[in-house]
Amino acid sequence: MDNQPPNVVFLIDATGSMNSTLEALKSGVFPQLFPVVPLYAPGSRFLLCIYRDFDQTGENILLCRGPFVAADSKAMIQIIGRTPPAGGGDGPEAQKYALNMLMKEESLYGQTIIFHFTDAPPHSFPFPEKGNIGDNHFKEGQELDTKGLEKDWIPLCKQLVDHNMSMYTIGAIGLGSQMYYCCAADITGGDVILLKNTSAENILKTTIAVMTRALGYDKCDLTGLASLVRLNGEVPSTENCPAFQNLKITSLEFTQEHIPEIRTMSDVCDREKIENKYKSDKSFQMLCFDLFMFLIQEGQILALSYNPLLGFLYKLMTQESGDIQVEAFRKGLNKLIDETMNNLKTSKPQVHSVMSKWINDNQNQTVNL
Repeated sequence: MDNQPPNVVFLIDATGSMNSTLEALKSGVFPQLFPVVPLYAPGSRFLLCIYRDFDQTGENILLCRGPFVAADSKAMIQIIGRTPPAGGGDGPEAQKYALNMLMKEESLYGQTIIFHFTDAPPHSFPFPEKGNIGDNHFKEGQELDTKGLEKDWIPLCKQLVDHNMSMYTIGAIGLGSQMYYCCAADITGGDVILLKNTSAENILKTTIAVMTRALGYDKCDLTGLASLVRLNGEVPSTENCPAFQNLKITSLEFTQEHIPEIRTMSDVCDREKIENKYKSDKSFQMLCFDLFMFLIQEGQILALSYNPLLGFLYKLMTQESGDIQVEAFRKGLNKLIDETMNNLKTSKPQVHSVMSKWINDNQNQTVNL
């Protein structure tokens, strides 16, 4: 895999039906994800692309901002915080326009991983040749024609590959949408993650786990949270054919007995790589302690349990060190966790129970694989 950290794009459907997902992204995913982004891929650049449909105008159809770096997390959180759900209403949305325009972003050189949040399919091909002012399907087709952009989903996904882009789609996606995103996943090397529900906690846990897995971490258990859906057959050459309409989809459930393997597109979160970096790079050690203490002091200790990579790092951080400065930070973190856990025992017993199990589980895991 390429040693250059990948670009990360958050492609977000912000139409009316996406209200619960948008709220989850605003209140949980982005505030709890971005503070630990430097541990995932410190050199990565991030792009926010927010799309709706052609009953909107201007940047309300498509808004792209970036690239950002990890230090710009507050700016990214503010943008998503100012994004209301609006428009749509005809089922399919303007995904084709959004992806076509994303490929024109000159700032995205090198590998790009797209995390796409939606609950709807794109407008189908062929597009109608005639329509009225309220016909979003017709209006998107007109815009694609005017700009000379791709209208057929299958060639469009192959163009993503030409631009070194992979797409992971996350959402409560209906059967009529799944064939589009399964084709995109097969073509680009991504995956389709079907949410069990759109609660803020479920979206938060699923997104963080899928992101770390896509970036190379070896553990991703979505039991009770989501399932994978995969194409059962070959991708046709066009969406405008019976073979596309008759595509078969297979659902892969996460259980205690069987954990399907989500495809990975980078190795920046590879467990051995992270361990070697922690043991050889003191600045990375300090960054780990700073971020853990920041989350705990901000009242977000529960966020540690959502992220399998943080559990692995916690095991490394609690080991005794011969370095005086690192030892001071280790003891400081242990003291902060003890004080916080004592407070949680009476104020939030459920959180205390979850974190007690997380601490015990991660203290018992084997570091050297």
